[in-house]
Amino acid sequence: MKYLVLIILLLPIKEMNCQITNTTNTMGILYSEPKKVSEGYLLFVPLESQNAYLIDNCGIVVNTWTFEHTLIHSGCYLLEDGSILKLSVSGFTYEFESYIERRSWDNELVWQYSLKSEKGKLHSDLHILPNGNILVLKEEKIEVKKAISLGVNPNLLDNKYNLETLIELKPIGVDSATIVWQWRLEDRLVQEYDDLKDNYGIVADFPRKYNANLYNGFTHFNSIDYNKDLDQIILSSWSDDEIYIIDHSTTTEEAASSAGGTYGYGGDFLFRWGKPSNYGSKSEQKLLAQHNPRWIPNNFKCFGGMISIFNNRHNELYAISERKSAVVIINPDPDGDGVYEFEEGNFLPVNYEFVLPNKGEIRGPMFSLFLSGAIVQPNCNILTCEGASGRLTEFDKDGRVVWMYQSPIVNELNVGEQGSTPQVEVYKVEKYAPLYAGLAGKNLCGKDVIENENTLSEQYIEFWRTKLSFSYTIEGKKVAFTLTSTNIGNLVWNFGDGNTAMEENPVHIFEMLGTYEVCLSGSNCYGNDSYCDNIEVSLTNTDPIQTSISILKSNIIKDKLFFNQNSILHAEIYNSTGSLVIRMKAPRHSIKVGNLQNGVYYLKIRGYKSSYWRIERFIKL
Repeated sequence: MKYLVLIILLLPIKEMNCQITNTTNTMGILYSEPKKVSEGYLLFVPLESQNAYLIDNCGIVVNTWTFEHTLIHSGCYLLEDGSILKLSVSGFTYEFESYIERRSWDNELVWQYSLKSEKGKLHSDLHILPNGNILVLKEEKIEVKKAISLGVNPNLLDNKYNLETLIELKPIGVDSATIVWQWRLEDRLVQEYDDLKDNYGIVADFPRKYNANLYNGFTHFNSIDYNKDLDQIILSSWSDDEIYIIDHSTTTEEAASSAGGTYGYGGDFLFRWGKPSNYGSKSEQKLLAQHNPRWIPNNFKCFGGMISIFNNRHNELYAISERKSAVVIINPDPDGDGVYEFEEGNFLPVNYEFVLPNKGEIRGPMFSLFLSGAIVQPNCNILTCEGASGRLTEFDKDGRVVWMYQSPIVNELNVGEQGSTPQVEVYKVEKYAPLYAGLAGKNLCGKDVIENENTLSEQYIEFWRTKLSFSYTIEGKKVAFTLTSTNIGNLVWNFGDGNTAMEENPVHIFEMLGTYEVCLSGSNCYGNDSYCDNIEVSLTNTDPIQTSISILKSNIIKDKLFFNQNSILHAEIYNSTGSLVIRMKAPRHSIKVGNLQNGVYYLKIRGYKSSYWRIERFIKL
């Protein structure tokens, strides 16, 4: 019998909860409750390193990319084709030339774009759009004379005035790009310092514009996220303690104005949140030095459609002396239509939807003065990056740590040894689910940790190593197998009759009666296993059987079967292979079997007043 063979890579089935931890590890895996951790692969980049690392939940390196230039404070992303996108510079300070590099899964340079420092600096974050274009932040230097012409108070300038621009690049070839869209903060300045300038106005009357005199000569945005359903972009301004949402459906000309686009406001803010005093409101400040606002996918069971933010200096807002950061979640668009309510001089909501409890019960509370990020996971967990220390932590919704990892990079390209205490910055972390398109067809079985050793990773590997078992039900020659294993990987069933299958729960029909050793073997990234069981296939496994005294006068037969009763409705005789050789309706006292070959046979009978079959074994001599 031939079978269609399918290879199915099954996701782990978690069998029990346990805690994997110790008090001696200083890098790599520090703590884990494997049953509670979200499935996936983490991507992070240590500051000043030229490497980006993709690790699994065991801390094992799945892939590494090496870039041509030193990596700066910037997001790094695995794309749907398996390539990686990252900002880098030719030197550490922003005066050096900045680059965007895109590298294949195998670390081959696919595309590189550079921007000369005199044209501004690319920095902090970038984001690929569905059409393949790339959004990236660019800081532009504004000459002092021009800044004054924009109504900036000269006393604030300190001989510099920088403003943010967001550009959309269309890659061309392998080393160039063209700007196809841009949005500039300069185009939406309002000021109440110089009433002779065209942009003069009371700041509180223009909440969708930006106060030109907020700070001492510069703005600093630190992250980008894009919502393809709404065609909107969210930006985070560290210097202003505020996040902004803008309309990407505009043309460049509309983005420079206050009209046009899907939502009608041109390039002005559709939404802003965090520090209402920036636009003249007296409402309470909610963000301080925040990073990484992210739209949470609509289909997530927790917080779908909302926005998560890493609020770096959260406790300071509430005059709490202990330094703690927080992950906060807001719900500015309950209807999901991309239109944000503005009431009584404020953008709504007035408060957080959720604040992740920061209990600090494992290795101290979460805190980072700068950098950092947070991502809500499909299982409601929240993954965080404390950027200043390079510590990555996954919390459950109640604020309990379920996974913790310390970046093992000590400085630049140097990797630390267990026992040392590295404190190398990591800008933020990304996590990709096993079914993410960029991982399809890739070898995700790593071998080593980044650090020199980690016994916790070894324990984690043992927990996830495939462990096989199965159960089954028999109906005649048909056997239905049910996998009862944990941590399933690639599977192979051997039914002991020459046939195999690779399905999860196969149903197999044996051609012959008998006893078969059925074996299941399999493997995953962490090891292999096998399990066998002897299965008896006989006619007694067919239909429900009513047991009683024998209905045959003798079980040793030469010519005829003689019955002890005469109320028989149906009779069937099967040979030892299970093939039907005689079928009779309403036999009276006997059945002739003299023409059958000698051997073992099975008589299957049902009476007039019975709904059950009875089966007896006899030998023909």
